[in-house]
Amino acid sequence: AEVLLLFDEADSLFGKRTDVRDANDRFANAQTNYLLQRIEYFDGISILTSNSRSRFDDAFARRLDLVVEFAAPGPDERRDLWMSHLGGHHRLEPRDINQMAALAELSGGEIRNAVLAAAVVAHVESRPIEYADLVAGIASEYRKAGRQMPIEIRRRG
Repeated sequence: AEVLLLFDEADSLFGKRTDVRDANDRFANAQTNYLLQRIEYFDGISILTSNSRSRFDDAFARRLDLVVEFAAPGPDERRDLWMSHLGGHHRLEPRDINQMAALAELSGGEIRNAVLAAAVVAHVESRPIEYADLVAGIASEYRKAGRQMPIEIRRRG
């Protein structure tokens, strides 16, 4: 049977080896070395995902056959993501969605999380998603990332 290996957040497994200061460092480096050897001899397809290419061990990065980088979504892609996740059960004007797409520099996952948070609030109150629900969801995503939410998002239009 053919097998495809997927390592999500692979930088945690294939991260840069550290200077050995104690037994934990030695063990972590030994694990990384073992994984590097095993994946190098694996005769199949391995896919590794990461949010940070710079955290990979340099020796390991040189062994990769292909690196595909995905740029953060721009305003047009973000608008499509907002529309896709919102579906039809909302009370937002097109200008509201356009404003969020232009101002809220969020990834696809963060947009999904913001919509889910808004949907929970709306569901509890038995109504469609409203602008304030999304603002709260966006604020939560910015807080989790340790970033400041653009003040213009709080204002309508």
